Amino acid sequence: MGRGARARAGMAVLTAAALVAGCQAVKPVEQPPERTRGAGTEQRMPGTRAPASPAADEPDPSVREAQEACRKEQRTACYTFDQLRNVYGVRDLEATGKGQTVAVVMPVGSPVLEADLRAFSEKLRLAPPQVEVVRHGPEDGEAAPFDWDSEVMVSQAKDTTLAVQAVHAMAPDAKVVLHQVDAARGEADEGLTANGARRLAGVARQVIEDDSADVLSVSFAVPEKGELGRELRDEFKEMAPVFLDAARKGITVVAPAGDGGAAPTEADGEPVRGVSWPASDPSVVAVGGLRLGLDDEGRRTDPDVVWADRAGASGGGVSEVFDRPSYQNRVEPAVGGKRGVPDLSMTASGDGSTMIHFTEGGRTPAWVPMAGTSLAAPLFAGIVADADQEAGDRVGRLHHHLYERGRDVDTGREAGLLDITDGANGDDGHRATRGYDLASGLGTVDASLLVPALTDR
Repeated sequence: MGRGARARAGMAVLTAAALVAGCQAVKPVEQPPERTRGAGTEQRMPGTRAPASPAADEPDPSVREAQEACRKEQRTACYTFDQLRNVYGVRDLEATGKGQTVAVVMPVGSPVLEADLRAFSEKLRLAPPQVEVVRHGPEDGEAAPFDWDSEVMVSQAKDTTLAVQAVHAMAPDAKVVLHQVDAARGEADEGLTANGARRLAGVARQVIEDDSADVLSVSFAVPEKGELGRELRDEFKEMAPVFLDAARKGITVVAPAGDGGAAPTEADGEPVRGVSWPASDPSVVAVGGLRLGLDDEGRRTDPDVVWADRAGASGGGVSEVFDRPSYQNRVEPAVGGKRGVPDLSMTASGDGSTMIHFTEGGRTPAWVPMAGTSLAAPLFAGIVADADQEAGDRVGRLHHHLYERGRDVDTGREAGLLDITDGANGDDGHRATRGYDLASGLGTVDASLLVPALTDR
């Protein structure tokens, strides 16, 4: 969620967070700025590799200049999507998502989404984007016009931009269909309401019933134990067979674990542990967040750590709505009798943010640092699209395969599931341990190994 739309206790969390001071656009320079290597070790860590054809897809020099400006302004790491393509092994894949459709369901949208995506793709030397925007207006009355003076709408526009650019970066030849759920007049500045969440769920239902996508990424999170979660409890249960139907059709549904840490709500001023829906649904792949340490080429300089910083913390814990699914029987000591979240994790940190291309105010192009599990989830959705292409068919519901491959650390590593053992998801959080845990799930991914493993079934 945007910094100006921080969730209050008991409210839903829109799960991408724009940092306080976004990088301003900088003019391109004649020559790339001098490159600096990260302070790493010569010993190869899991998922670390030299980039394939490093000069073939080198970003426009203006991207590196913006990155350096971002580092100085944020006083922390700022990453580009080409670095993420390397660290997650996507640049080593032959598959690019060609022939696949990824649906992204988001509140509101961005009036400059398509222009920003074209500029993003050009500057990062990606394939020209294939994007379609499907608008879903309110049932009664007109949709609220986009207002650049609305902090909530601008935050949501950045969230939408983040999700679409993340999918495109991981699967540049896939078609991305944004299902933009417009707010009614008078509701646009309220953030996510019960009515808004119902409409988002309804659009996800429509995508599944129409069988119109191979992968579905939904970028919202409703804490189960919050006020809104209690109000929507019936919807949680009504959507369960819909998500199960997606699995039967081979549609992979991906959702963010949330940005509120292990305790996304409060009661009487005290943090309350819980998880967020729809990530908690057993038929949805729940993606948590990590902090990465990378050099300029996108190679690890430090092990990944569970995300918890000024921008938020990765969601994770056990559901109070859904029982433990059979695929988590092997991790019963961690989850008990309930569904455990997340299933796996990818980058989401504010202290290692990822820059999107966003036209501020509809006029000024900029590279804006973003954080949140609404980055992590569409990153994984793009990797699934790559796996669908590689398989020549939908890989579908992945849980049983992921947990079978991740049954132990060594087997998981061979299949591209890299264990996370450092960090916790907040002050009241769960700690990462060897094997599955409620902070990072099965760990993070190396697509160069995971995609072949997902298609070899």
